[in-house]
Amino acid sequence: MQPVREAGADVFKTGALLVSIKPEVCETEQGGRGDFTAKVTFDGLDFDGCAFDGAVSAALSAEAAQVVDALGPIDACLAKLGQPALVTAVYPRQDGEQVAVGLRAKNGQVYECATDAAGSAVAYLDPIEPGSQPAWMSRMRFLREGAPATAPCPDAEEVKSGDTLIGRLLTKSCKF
Repeated sequence: MQPVREAGADVFKTGALLVSIKPEVCETEQGGRGDFTAKVTFDGLDFDGCAFDGAVSAALSAEAAQVVDALGPIDACLAKLGQPALVTAVYPRQDGEQVAVGLRAKNGQVYECATDAAGSAVAYLDPIEPGSQPAWMSRMRFLREGAPATAPCPDAEEVKSGDTLIGRLLTKSCKF
C-alpha cells in the first residue's frame, strides 16, 4: 500500500484504520526523541505519538540495529531506573507482548526491566541478585546519548537512528 500525501504527512488508509506520519520532531513521555509524529485512527479513536524512521545502515552491527528497534522500551526502562546505566540486552518476553531490557548501573547492580511491546508502559523493573544473571544478559554495552561516561572511548560504535545519534556501543576496554 502506498501512502497519500496530505498536509505534509504520509497517510495510509485501509478500512477502519488510518495512519498519518509527519516529519516533525516529537518527544515521548519517557524523554525519547523521534523525528516524526504519528497519528493512528482506528474505529474513530485517535492515538498520537512519535514514530522512528527505523532506517538502519547496513554498516551497523546486529546489536546497534537491535538498539534502534527497541529505543522506546530502552528509554522507558532507563527513565524508570532513574540513574545512568548500560543496556546489556534486549529480548522479547511473554510471546512478544513485552520487550525486556537488561541494565547495569554504575555501581554494578544488574536489573531486568520489561515494557509493553511499544515501550509506553513499564511492567516491572527488578534487581537481579549479583552473579545470578545468565551470560546472554551481557551481550552488549549500550550507553544512551547524554549519559555520563567515565572517559571518552574512541573505539565505541556510534548508534544512530537516521541522522540522530542515540548512543554508543562500548567495547570491553571502555569505562562506564
